[in-house]
Amino acid sequence: MDYSLITDLVVSIFGNIKKTYHGNSQITVDCPLCSADKNVEYDGKGNLEINLEEGLSHCWACERTPGTIDGIIKKFGNKQHYNTFKVIAPEYDYQINKRKYTKKDKNITEFPKEFIPFSIINKRNYIHLQPYNYIISRGYTDDLLKEFNIGFCLEGKYKQRIVVPLYDKKGNIIYFSTRSYIGAKQKYLNPDTDKDDLIFNENRIDWEKPLYITEGVFDGLPIPNHFLLLGKSLSEFKWKAIYDNAKSDIVIALDPDATQQIYGMYQKLNAGKLRNRIFVLNYPDDRDLGKLFENKEDFYNTLLNYRHLSEIEII
Repeated sequence: MDYSLITDLVVSIFGNIKKTYHGNSQITVDCPLCSADKNVEYDGKGNLEINLEEGLSHCWACERTPGTIDGIIKKFGNKQHYNTFKVIAPEYDYQINKRKYTKKDKNITEFPKEFIPFSIINKRNYIHLQPYNYIISRGYTDDLLKEFNIGFCLEGKYKQRIVVPLYDKKGNIIYFSTRSYIGAKQKYLNPDTDKDDLIFNENRIDWEKPLYITEGVFDGLPIPNHFLLLGKSLSEFKWKAIYDNAKSDIVIALDPDATQQIYGMYQKLNAGKLRNRIFVLNYPDDRDLGKLFENKEDFYNTLLNYRHLSEIEII
């Protein structure tokens, strides 16, 4: 199919296309929200992926964009852009504002059958060494890999990806996160289930000790008392879990460049019985926790260095 009309409209709103896939039916452009975080018009990352065939969109970095083409055009375009879209949309059979999403299952129904734990790999096997060397380069040790039952897949939907199982308070697997170890464009590929109402690794949380709110598994797992979001937003369910249970300091440990999300989360949490117990990390430089973990001294020193935000910072 010729997607030139909708492509031209997308370019007029989001700037030049960074990459195309699947016969031009899938394109990437710069995410306006990510760019705004960096005070630039276009950040050059191309993290906003748009499926022209299905009418869906998703930013793999901030996850704050609407999930449909009509949603992002209405949010980031002007009235003329949106009117143009409504005229050309029938050519692509989009159901403007009528798309119904299938309700996502709240439970993991099938763990990857191709999963291979690092604890049982053959280190003489080059195919096993490729994912192993990658995860070791991220600062992980054999003990950590065994403790969290981390592994990988060589085949199937999660082929050539590190797989990190996540558990509920009883130690049952409720989710898993995967990351490409070969540099694929889609770095993360997670199950299509509702994760907003899940508390990951709740069996490891000690609500009496300082709690660190982190974005992803690579940042969070090495922290002794982590609260994983698998994203940058705090759902109402997760907020309530923290508000009801946390008895000590709460440290927001999102990536250092996620300033808007950090300030927003700080304001959301710093109220009621949590007031004055909310902190943010003082990063020594622009490295996130995943990068800092490659140097253990820098990593653990950073975890101890946190502060309140001033009123000026959160305006």
